[in-house]
Amino acid sequence: MLMNGWRPIGPWGQAVLKRAKPLVADRPWHELAAVRGAASGLVVRPLEAVDAEAMAGLVDRLPAGTGLRPVRDAGYFRWRAANPLARYFHLVAGDDPIEGYLIGHRSGVDTDGGGTPTTIVDCEATSDAVFADLVTAAVEQLPGAEVLMWVRDLSAARVAALRARGAELDEPTGLFTRDMYLPNLMIRATGAEVPRALRGIHGPDMWNLSGVSGRAWR
Repeated sequence: MLMNGWRPIGPWGQAVLKRAKPLVADRPWHELAAVRGAASGLVVRPLEAVDAEAMAGLVDRLPAGTGLRPVRDAGYFRWRAANPLARYFHLVAGDDPIEGYLIGHRSGVDTDGGGTPTTIVDCEATSDAVFADLVTAAVEQLPGAEVLMWVRDLSAARVAALRARGAELDEPTGLFTRDMYLPNLMIRATGAEVPRALRGIHGPDMWNLSGVSGRAWR
């Protein structure tokens, strides 16, 4: 990729939760029981299919912050969920409107007992309490031996919520051979003229990846 003109922005840390024994699903995801979150009191439930409109509506309701953010509208959520090479696990908290959502990802060819991690690829919540309840449900229910989540733009309270649930932080060391496995954002020039407002696009501070928590474009 580097030889073809791609440039990395990063790396940054991720939260890693390793299980002593892989969690292997014994029933379809949407048949798992809903739970009431201990922190927010909201019901957290798995979905059979992506609720694209509700998730996009939540993104629109939350503060956007500064920096460039990936588009997450209803069309994008539906497009990603239709990926035939992936398995997605959708959780929502609350209803009408939802107060949070979380999306987990596994490759469609990996078995639950294999070594490939399950990645939380997207998570948004109206409060730290809702975030904590979503993460708790994900840790308890997502299949696999390992669960990953980016921490680049998470607040200290949300990183603490991950650690409280058994995750360890895997931070950059400055050594390329060690850090090459950590998350990066990869961009490539198209030949189009770059507007003045985007001249800093190659710098990490230009980007806002809050909510987009890992391997988001899979």
